[in-house]
Amino acid sequence: MLPILITTNVEKTAQKYIDDLGKKRGVFPSYIFTIRKDGIELKIEQMRELMTDISRLSSTKTMIVIYDFETASTQVQNILLKTLEESPSKFQFILVSMGEETVLPTVLSRVKVIKLGKKKVELENFNFGASIADLFASMGDFQKKPEKAVLLCDKLLVFFKKKMETSSRKNEQIGQIVEIINELLKVRMLLQRNNISPQLAIDHLMIFIKLKIEILT
Repeated sequence: MLPILITTNVEKTAQKYIDDLGKKRGVFPSYIFTIRKDGIELKIEQMRELMTDISRLSSTKTMIVIYDFETASTQVQNILLKTLEESPSKFQFILVSMGEETVLPTVLSRVKVIKLGKKKVELENFNFGASIADLFASMGDFQKKPEKAVLLCDKLLVFFKKKMETSSRKNEQIGQIVEIINELLKVRMLLQRNNISPQLAIDHLMIFIKLKIEILT
């Protein structure tokens, strides 16, 4: 079966799609396997274990769902790529990611992309024309509650994606912006699952982005 990439920032939306697809294709719930990141990212060991497990599974219709795919490194994606190409025809792979930005072109070319609804981010009170220093200063309003820290991540993601789209600078500098976007995605996921304190998350982002700041000013 053609692998599927679901893009959404609402896990419940992805889960409903997966459940409905499983019922439609007659996949027993016990044959729907899920993989999530270990710590802050999906790891090479998880992909290797997956390859071993696949070789042991029967020819029964099976769905393998890999969440948090935005945290997958290039190495992890390359290992998975071979699995996608060589998996049995009765296997349905589903990758769940917050977006396509961090997915390798070689993986994108082998999947069907399903763009599901995303939670709306309110931006009317956020000045995207502000300097990076102003962005840091605005963080004070978001440090106390997890939901505010997540909202800040969403706004910063929009900001840096716009920077990337409008930038005319060199490829290595665009690469720095991509690193910031990847880090924002990782921290946002940790905040959503209450795996990190809002204060620690914001402090980490401030330090990380400041290290990259010279390419954007």
